[in-house]
Amino acid sequence: MEAHKLTSITSHSDYLETLNISYRERWKLHCLRKDFGKKALELGDFVPCVNGVPMDEPSGMHCTSMDGSIESGRLQEQFQKAKSRVLFEGFEVGRAKGYVKVFNTIEDLIYTEPTLTETALKQIR
Repeated sequence: MEAHKLTSITSHSDYLETLNISYRERWKLHCLRKDFGKKALELGDFVPCVNGVPMDEPSGMHCTSMDGSIESGRLQEQFQKAKSRVLFEGFEVGRAKGYVKVFNTIEDLIYTEPTLTETALKQIR
């Protein structure tokens, strides 16, 4: 699978010019990318989170929740749902927390060239 990096709106517009699509479709895609860039960053954009709290992937058959009960199926389902909302690939919790503190919006990340997940690509295509 080809890695897709976050690019500037100008670069994205230049890319759209190369596509054989109508002006209306090009404008729609440009607006999607523009709105995507304005989104405020959250920890869950970088790593799987539930209610803003990072979540490790449950391992094995016996996953224990915070209250000590065993809920492997539910935890795995929560993790997969949280993972499906992640917008950028390759981040660990510590680095992600730093990015959220330093950068305000997705557009601010352009110069770090993060790789977009399929979830992010669906939001701008």
